[in-house]
Amino acid sequence: MIVGIGARLAETCGSHLFVTFALAYGKAVGAAVETLMLGVTLGMLADSLMMPVFGALSDRFGRRPVYMFGVLAMAAFAYPFFAMLESGSNGLVLLAFVIGNGLCHAAMAGVQPAMYSEMFSARVRYSGLAMAHEVSSLIVGFSPLIATALFAHYRSAMPVALFLGAICVVSASSLLLPRRRAPLSL
Repeated sequence: MIVGIGARLAETCGSHLFVTFALAYGKAVGAAVETLMLGVTLGMLADSLMMPVFGALSDRFGRRPVYMFGVLAMAAFAYPFFAMLESGSNGLVLLAFVIGNGLCHAAMAGVQPAMYSEMFSARVRYSGLAMAHEVSSLIVGFSPLIATALFAHYRSAMPVALFLGAICVVSASSLLLPRRRAPLSL
């Protein structure tokens, strides 16, 4: 349960920041609303297309390595994402959303169904999946509000990027914890 909750924190927090907070932040730094909305749309399209790709990669290379790639990519891309929104370039704004969602987020979201199903035996699978999913959502559900408060106080994206990076450290650490595999009676 701890591994499931911890691993999902980066995926949920990153998604909230790269979609919800990014719209307010982008508008605050002068990006065109139309470009931001197109960016979210293209980012979600890329996310949808790349999730099956990362799921297939996890079948080949393992769940944890592919998921860890997503966590580390999210941490590494946190500050560049916001810098790209600040750039004033429509192309960089759109690219930020596509990379943030289509690469970083999709690498985690595409692996989650198989990885989480393998964590729990069939007898408790639904409860285990639901608890890990919902508890992690409760923990980082306020991340857009936290990011807004950080930006309002510091007038910089750096504290927001550091906040997301810290969440990614928690997720990476939880992925390194040993876990008992459920029997493979899927």
